[in-house]
Amino acid sequence: MNWPSDAVTKYAALNAEQWEETMNCGRCAEVTCTDSSCAGQSSEIVYIMDQCPGCEYGDLDLSPDVFESITGQSYTKLSIEWKFVDCPISNNVQYCLKTGSSEFWVAVQPANFVSGVQSLSINGQETSVINSAYYFLIDGSGESVADLSSISISLTGVNGEVIEETMSLTADECTEGSKQFSSSAPITEAPATEIPTSAPVTEAPTSAPVTEAPTTTPVTTAPPTEATSAPLTPTPAATEASVQEASNSGGLHSTGAIIGLIAAVCVALGAVVGVTMVVYKKRKMLEEHKNLEDRDSLASYVSIRTPRPEVPVMHSAV
Repeated sequence: MNWPSDAVTKYAALNAEQWEETMNCGRCAEVTCTDSSCAGQSSEIVYIMDQCPGCEYGDLDLSPDVFESITGQSYTKLSIEWKFVDCPISNNVQYCLKTGSSEFWVAVQPANFVSGVQSLSINGQETSVINSAYYFLIDGSGESVADLSSISISLTGVNGEVIEETMSLTADECTEGSKQFSSSAPITEAPATEIPTSAPVTEAPTSAPVTEAPTTTPVTTAPPTEATSAPLTPTPAATEASVQEASNSGGLHSTGAIIGLIAAVCVALGAVVGVTMVVYKKRKMLEEHKNLEDRDSLASYVSIRTPRPEVPVMHSAV
């Protein structure tokens, strides 16, 4: 990527959230020291060239030259004020074609623009962004997507302005176009806010407004506690009373159940005794009947074997 000569010393790294996955790469910001320890209220315009992963939202990690220029100090944390501004550039936008690009795989990086870039299309096709390198890519997956000798590029700025160019691009080279974005003054990109900043080697600073956050005393008042504690007192007594009543009722029900069980056993025993008596009487009757039949049979047998007196007995003469 090409960059202005001032960007070599006047640069800054932007916090990860506002870096927006490289979409704010190449933009410019005006930085002013507002800390009481600063020598004056001087300002500098810096080029956003990288992100600061350890910085909090709103933080900038300034180059040593810029930090010393606006603060008169070095390697410390101070409050600053900054906002996005147009870059002090006079020539036109440049289009850099990434190494390895071909008619099947085209990656273009815009550079040297006055205001930020919102999107880029190639031959009317939308592109995806290679976040790690800030390239706008079209991947044909083996099919031709562009003639690099005559490629049409449409570039949309953060202020909505559109630049259209048709040119010949060469891999690993930057080609200057014929147009440049106009001023982005009508668009308010980032209102000036007081935030802490650090030298490039320091961690993310802690901003002063954070210490004012807990000033919400009326919220933690006592009435909610009193309201919730009042009904809690009678609850245990009511619970104990209900438990006691349940226990007594359980004892009465247990006594009635035992009495009923004893009565049922007595009835069952009476039924068994009754059945036993009936069986005994029936058996006795059967035995008596059998004895009568045996006596009748014996009498019949005796009468057959004993001759009756009126019947004459014949004796053989032999």
